[in-house]
Amino acid sequence: MLNAQLQSVISIGDYAQISGNAGAAGLAAQLRATAEKLLPQFDTGYWSLYSLGGDEAPLAYHDYVVMLLRRLAARTGDTTWSDFATRFQSYERQAPVVKPSPAATADPSAAPIVIYPDPQDGYLDAVAFTFWLSKYSTVTLHAGGRAQSVALPHGTQSIVWSPGLRAPGTYYPYLTAVDAAGNSTKVPLRQVVIKALVPPVVDAHVAGKRTLVWSATDAGTPWLHLVVRLDNGAKQRYRDLGRLPLAGRLVLPVPSGTWQATLVAANSGHQSVTVQLGSVSSP
Repeated sequence: MLNAQLQSVISIGDYAQISGNAGAAGLAAQLRATAEKLLPQFDTGYWSLYSLGGDEAPLAYHDYVVMLLRRLAARTGDTTWSDFATRFQSYERQAPVVKPSPAATADPSAAPIVIYPDPQDGYLDAVAFTFWLSKYSTVTLHAGGRAQSVALPHGTQSIVWSPGLRAPGTYYPYLTAVDAAGNSTKVPLRQVVIKALVPPVVDAHVAGKRTLVWSATDAGTPWLHLVVRLDNGAKQRYRDLGRLPLAGRLVLPVPSGTWQATLVAANSGHQSVTVQLGSVSSP
């Protein structure tokens, strides 16, 4: 811990001065030299670290370190300590820096992020905004009339927006970040378009006697639920093929005889289309 290192330098130095103990004076000098060498590694460029390679210091510890640095500067006359004290203290007046990733950056000329959150089928339901944060802050994502906040350390971070049953339309999310000293910043993000699912566009036919071949276009879902209805006079049968990819082929399980086949293809929003397949047969 930086504050413990600096306090040890000062305390042992105080003892050496009071007692006249040469060993203590030598130890204080060694500790001071080590602390001076390591000091730059506690500086993120935006805040101080609580421990070497660890988390950022809470505001109270950050202030405490500034006080210890000024005491060392006054005691030694070495401007290294005063320079770091001034730099650390200046961080308390600087707003956090938030840099969205290229995909999350607000750009009127760029295509918006498109999602289909209704229904919640696990596909394009949410959007993750990735950004770089300069120092520990409470970051709030504002989108769709609501705000969600999370405390985050410096570095690359992500916040996910799950709009749920928001109305289709264009949304303009943004981030705010407030650091431990109360400084704040606001950054716009890439616009998001929420779209409603529409019926898929399906091309399907039967190859040979009973091989179903299909290809579909549906931006909001990765699968289709396929059901084939078979008609033979007064007889009617259904073959539920389940969830299948947007394109594929399979041999239909057709009862003996010749049947008229109709395909019903539905997406996750229960939007469906019907395709007449014509005759299928099985020995």
